[in-house]
Amino acid sequence: MGGKLSSPVSVAAMDRALAQFLLQSRGRTRAGTRPMDVLRQICQWAVPAAADRCAVMAGAGGQPRAKVVLARAHPAGLRIAVGSAQAAAMDRWLLRAAEAVIVIGRPVLWPEERPVARKIYGCPARGDGAQAPPEDGLWPAPGDGDPPVSCIAVPLLWSRRPQGAIVLASDRHRYGPDDVAFLEVVAAHAALLLGNVRLAAARAGRRSHVEVAKIKAMAAAAASINRQLSVEGTVRKLTEHARAVIGASRAAAVLFDAGDSPVQAVSVSSVPEKEEGRGSCDMDGLEHLIQAGVRIAGSLSRPCALTRREMRRHRAWSAEAARQPGRVPLDGWLAVPMMGRNGRRLGLLQLWGKERGEFDGADEAIALDLAQLGAVAVENALLYQQVRVAKQRLKEQLEFTTAITRTIGEGLYAVDCEGRLTFMNPAAERKLGWTAADVLGQSPHQVFHYRRADGTSHPVDECRLLGVLRTGEPYRTDEDVYIRKDGTVFPISATATPIIQHGRVTGAVVAFRDISRLKETQRQLEELTASLERRVQDRTAALVEANQELEAFAYSVSHDLRAPLRTINGFSQALLEDYGSRLDDTGRDYLARVQAATKRMSELIDSMLYLSRVTRVELVRQDVNLSQLAREIARELQERDPRRRIEFCIEDGLTVRGDRRLLRVVLENLLENAWKFSGTRAETVIEFGRTWQDERPVYFVRDNGVGFDMRYADKLFGVFQRLHGAGEFEGNGIGLATVQRIIRRHGGEVWGVGEEGRGATFFFTV
Repeated sequence: MGGKLSSPVSVAAMDRALAQFLLQSRGRTRAGTRPMDVLRQICQWAVPAAADRCAVMAGAGGQPRAKVVLARAHPAGLRIAVGSAQAAAMDRWLLRAAEAVIVIGRPVLWPEERPVARKIYGCPARGDGAQAPPEDGLWPAPGDGDPPVSCIAVPLLWSRRPQGAIVLASDRHRYGPDDVAFLEVVAAHAALLLGNVRLAAARAGRRSHVEVAKIKAMAAAAASINRQLSVEGTVRKLTEHARAVIGASRAAAVLFDAGDSPVQAVSVSSVPEKEEGRGSCDMDGLEHLIQAGVRIAGSLSRPCALTRREMRRHRAWSAEAARQPGRVPLDGWLAVPMMGRNGRRLGLLQLWGKERGEFDGADEAIALDLAQLGAVAVENALLYQQVRVAKQRLKEQLEFTTAITRTIGEGLYAVDCEGRLTFMNPAAERKLGWTAADVLGQSPHQVFHYRRADGTSHPVDECRLLGVLRTGEPYRTDEDVYIRKDGTVFPISATATPIIQHGRVTGAVVAFRDISRLKETQRQLEELTASLERRVQDRTAALVEANQELEAFAYSVSHDLRAPLRTINGFSQALLEDYGSRLDDTGRDYLARVQAATKRMSELIDSMLYLSRVTRVELVRQDVNLSQLAREIARELQERDPRRRIEFCIEDGLTVRGDRRLLRVVLENLLENAWKFSGTRAETVIEFGRTWQDERPVYFVRDNGVGFDMRYADKLFGVFQRLHGAGEFEGNGIGLATVQRIIRRHGGEVWGVGEEGRGATFFFTV
């Protein structure tokens, strides 16, 4: 609800005051209460509960009566004025507002709604010499006083005709549409009370036996309706008691959803037992009456009654009767809304055909009381259903959580804020040997955590697992032990998590695992690691020794083999120079071949030594511009033979991290091979670039030379392996082996792809 009525405290106070007001008014009616007493009671209820100022006026036919009651909140207490003169002296603004609402006959919410004052009072327009009301005024007039912040004015309707008005005004808060709807219900109660006062006065204090029976029936109905726990049962009892208490031939109730649409699932009807099963009057036959009444009542939030004559003259009911002749009774109709606590219509209670006479104001009051009683019972039933559903969900969640804790493999136990055990799952019972019944209420340090891993005593105040109760922070450990019931100790891995409720630590949950196997595996792994380290050290020492021996052997080869080669080459040269004239061409050819063989042998020795040094040299890693190195090598090759027509295509910006000196050797060997094996082409094209493989950069050298047969690709990187004869192309078969060893030392790979007569491409990664 909007404005002041939206406060929960105000709503509670308002409900208590309203209930007391209704009870007191009903009792005083039996004792012969005057209309002025009822008006005074309304003010005494409204000002403390819902307003700062209140005015109640009794009047009819557009002519307000002289007797007026006006109440105003005051520091000294509640002041009440009786009579027009006293009320005007206190607050003329509210007095004129009450008079205006009686005239227009409908509720008004100010300042949201601004009816034109001139239609009520005939105020002249601006510019004609008379003072016109301001546009934002409700009922302005000179000397009326200051208007409030917000105001609700509702007429008192008796038999759909204004009989007075209630005006609530607030000087601090704004009212809303929900407040208007609630005040309409209050106004309906007040109008009925005024009517009861008049009826009681007319009867001169006499009370009929019928009224006594109705009061008893109302009490029985209230008890019966409130006992129902389901929505459908509540609505069914409501219709049965409403029909019986008021004396109607049939009754029906339907509930609405949030959009004021009928919810047929809880639509319930009632007919006398003697009429059940008689065609149009049976339970199923009332469905068309229910829907017709819902359409006709519309969105009314106050009672609506039609006599037999009015029903026959009513356009909607007569049209319904013409559409379904014989099924629509035109013997009187009464509909009252079922209003919820938030001001929304929960449903509609309808009655047809009063057994004696027409539906009157007393029937409206009884129906309204029953409808409100039913609305409260429906809301209670809905709350009960929600509680029952929530309880069922909570039960299912508890069963699910219990199943998890029972089936989980880890041991779980919980302690309260004092460190006492409150829960232990079956896994913890199996691991510890204790049952939950044996240890609950004790401290873990009394049962299974009183010793450290080294066998020393473990005091409670030094326990890190229970320390979370003080710190409020989770704690995990892999170096702790528990003691089983039989006294054996086993290592654990545990995690303690605090339980925090309402901002404070109320306990902790500890999850633990037996890590005996893990510890044994770790011990075996440590022993294996130590053994492997010793073996690696032994192998490393052997490898160092072998490398030293290999280096000594290479040194010996480089010196011991070179001396005979130099001797052979020297004597061959001397023989050729001193005795060449005595030898024929065949002899001189033999000597030339001997010299060539010794030279080749010397080159092979140099290559082997270089290859061995490549595997031993220390890498110096840095950023290396491969594109720049490739251009330098290409320039050297071009200068070596300027007459060759050759085109180098080198991609820019190719940079890697590695040993610059060794990577230059790689490019020299690959580019020289491309230069060498494309020498038979009239025009040579050599490319150096980059491609991508599995999101990794791959560098390549491509030529359009003689290529090679892929069947022998596995021999490309072998030492002294050649896929072409020595007479075709020079070389000793060491270059690609050197490339492979350098690339592998950089953690990369190298491979070649070729086709005879169509060139070759060598790829490598770094």
